[in-house]
Amino acid sequence: MKKDVIVFKREGTFAAWPAGFYGYSWGDEIIVGYQVAVHKDGKGHTFDRDLGWTVYQSRSLDGGLTWEDPVDTSHVAPAPAHQLRKPELIKEFEGKLDFTDPDLCLSFNMSGTKNDDFSWWSFSTDRGYNWNGPYFFPKMEGFDVPLNMRTQYIVESKDEILVFGSCQRSNGTEGRVFCAKMYDGGRKMEFLSYVGEELPTTDECYEIMPQARRRKDGTLVCINRRFDSRNRVHYFTLAQYLSKDNGRTWEFDQHAVEHYGGNPGALSIMNDGTWSLVYGYRKVPFGIRCKYSEDEGRTWSNEIILRDDGGCGDLGYPRASVRSDGSVVVCYYFNEGRETMRHIQASIFDKDFLLGK
Repeated sequence: MKKDVIVFKREGTFAAWPAGFYGYSWGDEIIVGYQVAVHKDGKGHTFDRDLGWTVYQSRSLDGGLTWEDPVDTSHVAPAPAHQLRKPELIKEFEGKLDFTDPDLCLSFNMSGTKNDDFSWWSFSTDRGYNWNGPYFFPKMEGFDVPLNMRTQYIVESKDEILVFGSCQRSNGTEGRVFCAKMYDGGRKMEFLSYVGEELPTTDECYEIMPQARRRKDGTLVCINRRFDSRNRVHYFTLAQYLSKDNGRTWEFDQHAVEHYGGNPGALSIMNDGTWSLVYGYRKVPFGIRCKYSEDEGRTWSNEIILRDDGGCGDLGYPRASVRSDGSVVVCYYFNEGRETMRHIQASIFDKDFLLGK
C-alpha cells in the first residue's frame, strides 16, 4: 500500500522544509512543523524574503489520511524575519522535563547559519497543542561554536537525551555534525563528539542534518547529509557513522545513499524492526525516494521510488512518523513546476509496498 495526500496547500503561499522543524506520532495522531511564507516567482526557493516567514503545524488524527487546518506556532520559534536577529526574545530554561513523558515534543530551531546567528529550543507536554519557549540551549563547557539546530534526539532516561545537531566549522560556515548530552531535565548540556571529519573549509563542502537511531545491541547509527565537492563519486551522499561507546567516538561506516542530488534523510523504524530512510531526489525525474534495511542499517535495499512527478528539484526535506499499523507517514515539501507554489504533501506506505507486493 502506498498513498499520497496533501497536508497543506494554499494559493499564494510557499510552504517547505519539515526536516527543519519536527514530526511526532502517537498511534494515528501525527503532527508536523514546517515553514510558511508568501510565494514569489523566481529561481530556487520561491518565497518573498522581505516579508519574512512563520512556522505552521499540521495535525492528523487518522494516520495521515486527512489533515486539520494548520496552526501558527511561530510564537515559540520566533519566525518572522524582523525578529530573527533579536536574541532577547529567547529565554533561559529554568524548569525540569521528564524526557520519557509520552506526550512530550521538542522543537530545535535556528535563526540562520552566520556567525551572529543562534539556536533555541521549545517544548510541549500535550502533543503539540501548546508550546513553551523559546529557550537558549545550555552552554557546553569547552564548546562555543554557534549551533545550527534542527530537531533530532534519542531519549536515554527521564533526565537525559542524546542531541544530534549541526554547527559551524572553523571558518564560520555551517557544515559539521556533533553529538551532545542534554541532561538534568533540560538544564545542562555536555559536548560528546563530532560525528565525522571536518570537511575542507576552502571548498563548498558540508555535513549537516543528522538522523540517528540505536540498534538493539546499543550501537548508535547516525546518517548525515553530506556534500563533498572534492569527490565526484561521493558528491552528494547520506553518510552513515557508527558509535559503540554511546556517542563518545564515531567511525565512518558507509554511504547509505549516493547520486541523488542532495537532501536530508528521514529515518524511522517500523513496527517489525524494519528501518526506512526517505529523502528528496533532486535529479531528473524529481521526486521522493527511499531505501529500507532489515538488519538495522547494516545493509540497505535498492532505491525505491515513492514519487517521480516533481516539477523541479526544490522539494524533499522529509519528516517521517510511524502510525499504529506500522506504516510510515513521511511529510515533505513538493511542487509541480519550477514556478509553482511549494506545498506540503505526505506519502503513506507499508512493508508490502517496500517489498513490491
